[in-house]
Amino acid sequence: MSEEMQQSKTDKDDWLTPKWIYESIDQHDGIYLDPCAGEDTYIGEANPRPRSGWDGLEYEWEGVCFVNPPFSEKVAWAEKCVEEAQRSRVERVYLLSPDCASHKSFWHAWIEPHAQFTCFFEGRVKYVDPATGEEAGSPSFGSALHVFGDSPPTQVLRWMDDVGDLVTRGLFF
Repeated sequence: MSEEMQQSKTDKDDWLTPKWIYESIDQHDGIYLDPCAGEDTYIGEANPRPRSGWDGLEYEWEGVCFVNPPFSEKVAWAEKCVEEAQRSRVERVYLLSPDCASHKSFWHAWIEPHAQFTCFFEGRVKYVDPATGEEAGSPSFGSALHVFGDSPPTQVLRWMDDVGDLVTRGLFF
């Protein structure tokens, strides 16, 4: 792949979460850690990655976590979300991802069997361009928010239901 094509892929893969998503969660659930923070990310109380080179895939997490990984790395981050949500020091993990349920290695391995809740957002999410800090375009696909670990507060579930289609798993079996 040429350097120009690699740069283009990277530019389209590294988008910041819109405030309306993480502020709505943080207001009712108090996000503690963003293990996948970028240089200009200020989600939660702890964002160690940009300042120290801390790699959230290599270290253990704690508290309520919010993850918006580069979508090209969604499998590695989804696997880590599942792993960390099973640890006692992690209350819950929110993972923002593409809503592609047809991607067998991603959806059927890590989301469907492990996420307790998924919100399929109504319409396409407009992410924030990290270079400008301004709202940018949407990807050519939808986005979903998944919850792993303990159930979130009722207010978060109501918000998820208001902004999209809220799917619950494992409540009747």
